[in-house]
Amino acid sequence: ESALKVTAQHDDNINLEVTNQDSVYGETINPSAKLQMKTETWVTSIDTDLRFTDFNRRGYDSDDQYVDLLTRWSGEKSSFSLSGNATHDTTRTSEAEDSGRFSNERRKFYSLASSWSYAITDRNTLAISANLSMADYRDERYTGYDNAQIYTEWTHIYTENVNFFLRANVSEYESDGRTQNFTFVNLSLLNPPAQQFEQTYITKTAGSGFQLGANYLLTEQLTLFGLFGSSENDSKYEVSDEFDLCNLTATESGWIARGACTLEDQSAKTKTIETNVSWKQERQTLTAGYTVQTQPSSNGYVTEAEAVTLNWHYQLSEKNSLNTTARWGENKALEVPDEQLQTNRSNREYNTATVAYSHQLTENWSVSASFHYRYQDRGSDDSAAEATGGRIAITYRPQTKQWSK
Repeated sequence: ESALKVTAQHDDNINLEVTNQDSVYGETINPSAKLQMKTETWVTSIDTDLRFTDFNRRGYDSDDQYVDLLTRWSGEKSSFSLSGNATHDTTRTSEAEDSGRFSNERRKFYSLASSWSYAITDRNTLAISANLSMADYRDERYTGYDNAQIYTEWTHIYTENVNFFLRANVSEYESDGRTQNFTFVNLSLLNPPAQQFEQTYITKTAGSGFQLGANYLLTEQLTLFGLFGSSENDSKYEVSDEFDLCNLTATESGWIARGACTLEDQSAKTKTIETNVSWKQERQTLTAGYTVQTQPSSNGYVTEAEAVTLNWHYQLSEKNSLNTTARWGENKALEVPDEQLQTNRSNREYNTATVAYSHQLTENWSVSASFHYRYQDRGSDDSAAEATGGRIAITYRPQTKQWSK
C-alpha cells in the first residue's frame, strides 16, 4: 500500500507561546508506504512515513521520518507479537502531550514492544508484555530518558458480553541528566559577588501497580471498558557537583549555595484509570475516554498525566465524511515542587480540538480540509497561550498491489 499527500497549512502561533507568537504558512509533502506479508498463522509488516515541511519563516522547516515494524504469530492456544518504532521528528510533535515546550529542535525516539498470551482454558487467558523506549533530544533544554515497563494480565470471560481483567505492572525510568545553573556567594565579603556554577542531576523512578477492570458489551452498538487501580512510585536522585561546592561551609571558606545541594528521595502514590465508551451506528462512531497514568517526560522526571478524549466520525454520504477530535489534559510532576528540580514548572493544562472534512473525488484521489485549536496554561508562564490554524490537503492512493503463491 502506498500514498502521497500534499498539504497547505497555516498556524497563527506555531510554538504556542504566550509572547513572540509566530504566524506561519507552509506546505508538507508526505509519501508513505506499507509492505505486509502474511500466512494463516503469522503476519509481518513495515510501515514508512516521510514528511517534508517548508514554511515561509526561516527556522521552522523540518524533515521527519517514521518507521513501524510488526510481526505477529497466532497458534491454537497462544499468540506472540513483536513491534518496533523509530521516529525522527521535532519537539513540535513530541511535546504535544508532554512538556508543552514547542520548538524546531530535533528528537529521536525508539521503542520495542513484545507480548505473549496463552489460553489456559476456554474462559481464562494469561498475557505478559514488555515495552522499552528511549528518547534523545538535540537541545539541552529537553532531557532524554530510558523507560521500561512490564505487564502481566489475566482475562476471564464471565459471559458472552462481559470480560474481567486483573493486571500487575512494574516500570523503570532513568533520565539522561539535566544540567542547571546555581548561584554561590561568599559571606565573608561585604558585598559578596554571586557566581554561577553548573550541577547535573539524574532521576531514577521505579514504579509498581495493580489494577482491576472489565469490558461490557451492553448492546451491539455500545461497549463500556474500565480499568482502575493505583501505583507506587519511588524516585532517587544522583547529583553531579563537579566543583564540590556543596561541601563548602561558611566556617571553612565563607562560600554557601543559594539553594539545596542534596535531593531527598521521594515516594508518590498515583491513581491508574483507563475508561472508554464506544458507540457505533451504521453511519457514525463515537468514542470517549478518561485516563490517569504516569508517563516519562522530557522535563527530566516522571509526570502524572490526566486526560479526557472525544472522537466522533460521521459518514455524511458514500464519499463525504466528518471527523471531530478533542482532548483535555493536565500534567503534574510526581515530586513535591522543589527549588532545585523546579518541578512546578512542568505543571501544565492543555486543550486541543480538530474538525476535519474529507471528500473522495475518485477511487484514488481524495481532498480534505481541517481546522484546529490549541490552548495551554503552563506553570512557568505568566498567562495562557492559544493557537488556531487550518489545513487543506489532497491525497493520491494507488491501487494496492498484491501477490500470492
